[in-house]
Formats: sequence, structure tokens, C-alpha cells
Amino acid sequence: MRFSDKAKFKLLREACKLSEREKWKKWGLEDKIIERIVDGFVSAYPYYGNDFAKKIVRKIGENMACVFRNKLADSREETARGIFNLIVIYADKLRETREKLGHGLFTIVINPTNVCNRKCKECYIGSSQVGMDGRFPRREMSVDDMSGIIEQMKNYYGTNFVTWSGGEPCLRLDKIISVLKKHDDIASLMFTNNDFLNSETIEKIAETGNLFIGNSFEGSREYTDRIRGENAYDKAMKAMQLETEKGIFFGPSITPTNENIDEITNEEFAKFLIKQGAGFIYYFANMPISINVDKCFNYLLSPAQRLKLNEFKSSRILEGDRILYMDFWNDGALVQGCMAGGQNYVNFSPPHMTKEKINEHVKKFGYSEKNVVTAILPCVFLQGIAGFVMSDGSVIAKKEKYVNIPYFIENDESMKSVREGFQKQIRERMKNGEHWLGSAPCMFYDWPEEGLSRFADNFIAFQPTFRIHEFQYLKKMKKLSDMWKSHIIREYPNMIERLNEKYSLGLESYIEEQRGVARKLAV
Repeated sequence: MRFSDKAKFKLLREACKLSEREKWKKWGLEDKIIERIVDGFVSAYPYYGNDFAKKIVRKIGENMACVFRNKLADSREETARGIFNLIVIYADKLRETREKLGHGLFTIVINPTNVCNRKCKECYIGSSQVGMDGRFPRREMSVDDMSGIIEQMKNYYGTNFVTWSGGEPCLRLDKIISVLKKHDDIASLMFTNNDFLNSETIEKIAETGNLFIGNSFEGSREYTDRIRGENAYDKAMKAMQLETEKGIFFGPSITPTNENIDEITNEEFAKFLIKQGAGFIYYFANMPISINVDKCFNYLLSPAQRLKLNEFKSSRILEGDRILYMDFWNDGALVQGCMAGGQNYVNFSPPHMTKEKINEHVKKFGYSEKNVVTAILPCVFLQGIAGFVMSDGSVIAKKEKYVNIPYFIENDESMKSVREGFQKQIRERMKNGEHWLGSAPCMFYDWPEEGLSRFADNFIAFQPTFRIHEFQYLKKMKKLSDMWKSHIIREYPNMIERLNEKYSLGLESYIEEQRGVARKLAV
């Protein structure tokens, strides 16, 4: 007997509601949710004998099972449905896609606008220049545009999670909600600067159900307001309070820099966020991408600080914190390296090019600039314009036109060279025991020559905020990446040893194995 998704949702919700904690465990519901979470990782990533990563994934499942169970049982029906979509819907389709292709996009990032009302110092997209610089024409996506992209990705890959970024996506909140009503079988997360979150807008989000919120702030009030502008911290705190009251699944989005790293890797800070009702913490380590790229280098984490973030996050997971820790860099071990280029996701973002330059390219294929919906980038941070999504659903790349988005992702060199080039070599090295590579996954930050330099020519252009491919920055990035790789090769076994001693993980043999890898690389 096969149940519909609607029936499955009702059965699971009622079971979670009716069962007391001990009954829930006795009936095996806790184990089922844990296995669903763990299987989402394990079915996608072989881990190549990385026993430490497997321990972390298992503990994430245990920690989040109770969080999801409570959300399924106690939240308003719309929010509970959003959680159900996240952990159940399309899981089988996505697994089949990965088995068939060797990769699969579990999420896509859509920037519905490139406009923002703030001028954050570390902004990687340059929203403050929109409308003021010819390279930054204002662009916004319609409901049909966004819906069409989601439909293509959902049908082909089983993509069931959309991340909304910007610009400031709340400027298009009504449009986003309209899209999510059309696609009520997916889950989504919106990163926001919090300025437009109030009782009215948060009630709309709560009624939608499948829209979670990432509240941007940077740790302390003083530092948040210095980086993001006046009252940014207070607005984040107020927004999280309202989200808790409405039962929305939310969490902070934090940019670790060398100035706030001690504040945000503090146990009391983590406990504070859990007490606020946060369901996740997302760390996006500062990248040297900005209109003021030289100044951006001043915020970068040192090798020791980057490792500190990794160890802190891992320790809190092993401690049993009932919150999902996510770390854009250091989670490479959990997703087998870089996620870009269609390995796990792509970014749909407004092209920051003059209208004349865009028109010059697309007219070769019989289109005009007015037919351009948005651009496809391999990564939010690797800002190479790989193709233009057109109003008819096709994609115009550097040399060819593709009938749809999946066909472009699977076949164009701009995506394949990121996904299957040096990234594939890294996965092979992981398979042979070099598990430190999970902490050095970035194709331009960690591997600017071996990665970025090899596929840079496959893009139509780079966004003006991305200049790492330029000689003076490539040289600087190479020096920094070499320092980090030398540090992590040496310190990866030491970090695991400290965690193993504290949490009795039984990883003694694994640690010795990784020490052997480090010794070979040191020769």
C-alpha cells in the first residue's frame, strides 16, 4: 500500500503529537527521523572511510530528530508541512538522480533582486552600486521567472530546497510567497538583513509555512552595527523574537571574520542562540569578494582561526546541542568537497554587466537583453557568469544555446569544468585517504591556481565584485591558500584527537591513519 505525500504528512504529524517522549522512542519514530536525516547525507556522499565525518553526521541526526519532531508536532500546520517537505519530499527522486549522474542539486540559490537598502562593509555582491554604476543595472525576477526555474530543477533533479538571497530578498517578499504557494511541496530559506521583518511580514511568512528565515547579524551589538549599519543588531534580535512567537524555523546567518571569531565561537553565544529558539546557525566565512576587495582581505580568518571555527562547531554537535550547525567552508568533509557547478547546487543571480554588453552577447543567438531573466553562476561566491536564463526557459552560455537549465548544467564546460575538473581530483584523493581535503574544498580560495585558473576562460564574464582571477589577487590568494593547507594537513589529526579524547569517539585507529597521511605529505 502506497500513501500520498499528504497522507504521509498527516500520519507523521499525528504520531508526533500523540506520542510522549518515551512512546515516541519505543515506536521507533525517533530512529526513523534520525535515519532519514543521516540517509540524506550518506546516500549522497560515500565518505571514503572518513570515520570522523560519519560520527558527526550521525550526531547531527540525533540532535535534530528531536527538533524536527517538536516542529512536526507543535508548530502550526503550515510550518510543520515545511519541515516535512525538507526531510521527506523528493528525497527518493534526489537519491536516484545522484546514483544516475554522480551528482545532484539538493538546493538552488535564487537572488530575486540585486537591490538592497543597506551598505554592509563585507558585501560580496555589490548591491550598494545598483543603479549608481552602469555595470550594476537594477534587476528583479517575476513570479513566473522564479517559478519556471524551480519547476525545471524540481522535475529533473528532485531539487526540493530553495535558498533566497540577494540583494535583500524581503524587498520581493510578496513575490517569493506567491512562488512558494505554487510550489507548496518544497522547503526554502531566506537570508535577510531583518529591516523589513515585523509582525505583519512575519505573520505572512508563518502562514506560508515552507519559508524559513536566516537572520543576518555578526555577534555583538557593537560589531554588528559597525559592519551592517545602525540598529542592525536590535532588528535581528526583534525579528528572532517574533519568529519564535510564530513558530517559524529560523536561525542566524553569521560572517566569521578575524574580528568576531572569538565572540561567535563562545559556548555562551551558542547557548544564547538556542535559548532564543534558533533551529540552526549558518556560518559564511568572509570571502575576498567585494567592490573594495583590498579592504575585504583585512577581514579574512587566519589558518588557526579557521580551524578554531571547525573545532568549535564539531564540539557543539558532539556535545548534543539541539541546533543545526552549518559552516560554508568547514563542512566540505560532510558534502565531499566543493558543492559548486551543479555538484550540489548553482546560483541564479542578476548579471552585473552593462545592458550593452549583455545585448552584444545574446543577440548572437537571436535574443535581446530584454529577454534575459537572470544569470547562472556555479556558486554564490565563485562569481563567473556561466550563462543567461532566457524568458523562454533556455540558457545562453559562452558558446552555445541550451534548450533548458538542466541540459546546460549537465553539458556546458562552464559547469562541467568546475564539477568534474580539479574538484573530481580532490574527491579521488579523499578516496585514497586524504580527508584533510574536506577542510580545503574551495575552488578559488583554497585552490586558486589548480582550480580557478583552469576553468576561468569558460565563463562569459566575471561579476565586477570578483577579481581573484586577476594576477595581483591570484598571487595573494595562492600565498594564503598554501598557508592554510599546510596548517590543516598538520592539525587535522590533532583536532580529531582532542575531540576523540573529550567525547570518547573510538577513533584511535582513524587518527593514526590520518597522521600517516600527514607524514607522507610532509616528505
